[in-house]
Amino acid sequence: MRLRGIQFPVSTIRVLCVWIFISATALACSVPVFRYALEQWSSDQYEILVFHKTPLDENSQALVKPYLSESAEDSATASANVNVRLIDLNEDLSEEDQLVWETQQEKNGDGTLPWMAVRYPKNASGFKGHPAYMDAWSAAWSEDNFSKTIDSPARREIARRLIKGETAVWVLLRCGDKELDDAAREALAAALTEANETLKLPEIEEQDIADGLVKIDPALLKVNFTTYELDQNNQDEAAFISMLLGSEEDLWSLKDQPMAFPLFGRGRVLYALIGQGINKDVLIGSCTELIGPCTCQVKEENPGTDVVMNVDWNNLIESTIDIDTELPPLTGLASFSEPEAQADGEPVQSDREKLAELQKAAGLEEEPAEEPASAQASVTGSAASPPVDSEQSVTSAAGTTGEMAPDTLIEIGEVSDPQPVEDENSFMKSILSMVGVGVLLLVIGTFFVMRKTGPDA
Repeated sequence: MRLRGIQFPVSTIRVLCVWIFISATALACSVPVFRYALEQWSSDQYEILVFHKTPLDENSQALVKPYLSESAEDSATASANVNVRLIDLNEDLSEEDQLVWETQQEKNGDGTLPWMAVRYPKNASGFKGHPAYMDAWSAAWSEDNFSKTIDSPARREIARRLIKGETAVWVLLRCGDKELDDAAREALAAALTEANETLKLPEIEEQDIADGLVKIDPALLKVNFTTYELDQNNQDEAAFISMLLGSEEDLWSLKDQPMAFPLFGRGRVLYALIGQGINKDVLIGSCTELIGPCTCQVKEENPGTDVVMNVDWNNLIESTIDIDTELPPLTGLASFSEPEAQADGEPVQSDREKLAELQKAAGLEEEPAEEPASAQASVTGSAASPPVDSEQSVTSAAGTTGEMAPDTLIEIGEVSDPQPVEDENSFMKSILSMVGVGVLLLVIGTFFVMRKTGPDA
């Protein structure tokens, strides 16, 4: 092969093509997007800035201590994806903190202190620029407002379903107009019913299983989209709703229409469908994207914005717990196992029984909760139901509802023994990718140098 006096051997071209192919495919895999995101993508960290002039009281300091920036990564109790920074307004502020505080003063008209500003992750879609545009929520500091930021009934239920293996949970954010909300609910129900019945998962390659890119038997994966409804004015979910509406630049100006947000993985919002955009064609297209093979394993190269979830994902996803056994609330969740028999025939006390004894000793023993009439919120039909008054109810795509208990318990799906992650294979893929890019750049550079200097230089 010859390009303007520069001769490349055919063997060199073949090798170059192979390296380019390896570079293009090293970061792709056959695991469905929703499952790869659940198992492999860590949640992006939000930052909570607490502006103050006097120190927080002891209870507030104890509440935020596990999440303080300098200790959050090392804290065993910090399961929510947030870092907290306490900013003393008596001291000189950094340029960025000063800019954020000036922006917050416009929202905090009466100058209330302490004041809390919740910030999107800096690598979230659409928020990689100016720090003044990264606010997810803000409010006067209080223990209640902080708790609403890191946890809420809706997010607990969504996390429970995702961990059990549901493909994605579509959050229908009602606008308050009954006609519009009913139309959105009906369209969502019909489309998700069709998606659950017709969409097929891609076949997962054996090499991806061997590389540990999926931790359960692929035969256990299934297409199962469900819905969860919220009213825009639900104060208990104010922080969560604000995170949804702020995930794209223009959503706040469209609050007069219903919106549908697909949440998948570890609480990642893909994008919002609004008003007339909540239709079968668009919904089926979105669902198809979520079950398709993960074409890029690099999370930052994929669209979406994480929301705050108070969940210890790593331990829960890898558990092999009976899905029909109730577990404690999200905060402080750990892996629980069923009792095993000792050599002498006496049963070994399970982690769950040990926890029950500790709760009883501390006076925290809870009354057994009645199981909801509808344990599964899966799509079974296309008929829509009338609006539901309680935002803590679980709504299926079919329109049926089941009242959710105030403290929804996580149920973990029983899965096969996880495949060990072969870090060496993943490492080699990364090395091959980088070497391939390096070789490509070297060849391109050589081409342009020789083109400039001529073949006889």
